[in-house]
Amino acid sequence: MKSGDKKAFAVHFPDTYHNKKLAGLDISFEVTLKDIREQKLPALDNEFAASLGKYETVDEVKSEIRKKYQDLHMVDVTPQTQQLLALSFPSFYPSVKIKYQKIKGCKYKI
Repeated sequence: MKSGDKKAFAVHFPDTYHNKKLAGLDISFEVTLKDIREQKLPALDNEFAASLGKYETVDEVKSEIRKKYQDLHMVDVTPQTQQLLALSFPSFYPSVKIKYQKIKGCKYKI
């Protein structure tokens, strides 16, 4: 599809659908694509690091992230936060071979 294109389609809502007004219905939709956007991430370089304000190099940014991650070990972190960190910053996170991490005496599955 491209901007301005129209498309029609039907959706069947199962009898167990949470919205009882729609449950069991077949509804036709017609949509018009108004815009296509693409998010372009900046290059991970020193120029990007400088744009963050207090850094000059990417290595300084990475070092700060590592330090902040290590500081997380001093507070309680939910398993969901641990998983989010592992997925978001795999190069900063401890080896995935580690199955459990102790934080203040509690075990969290990674």
